[in-house]
Parts: sequence; structure tokens; C-alpha cells
Amino acid sequence: MIVNNNSYGIVTGPDNIYTDVSRTLKGAKRYATLHDFDKVGIRFNSGYHVKVVAVKIDNKWLDKYSKFSLYKSND
Repeated sequence: MIVNNNSYGIVTGPDNIYTDVSRTLKGAKRYATLHDFDKVGIRFNSGYHVKVVAVKIDNKWLDKYSKFSLYKSND
């Protein structure tokens, strides 16, 4: 049996403060959208380390590990 102990939350401010809001990425994105935040992070195994996994750019969520780049080229 696989147990998912990851926690998802919003990442805010210049110091990248993390706050838990959900047990799923979808739930965290929904919370962030409703409350005007633009970064979502994950705490693996509900530990101390946080990694940003999604960023909202031009009103669309881009997953950091998707095939699409977070940064637009100048071409």
C-alpha cells in the first residue's frame, strides 16, 4: 500500500514563506487561485524541505516539471 504524506501549500513573499493548504496539488492550486497567490509548493513526506512545483503565469498554471518551460524565450 502506497501512503502519500505530501503536503501542498502556497509560497508567498520575497522570503518564500510556505503555508500548508491542501493534501493534493489540485487543491492547493484551487486555493491559490481563489486567494490570488501565484506559487504552489510541496513538502515531501510532510518534512521540513519545500520545493515550488507550480507557478501561475498569464493566468495559467505551469507545472515546474512539465514539458513546458516556465520562462518564455525572446524568439
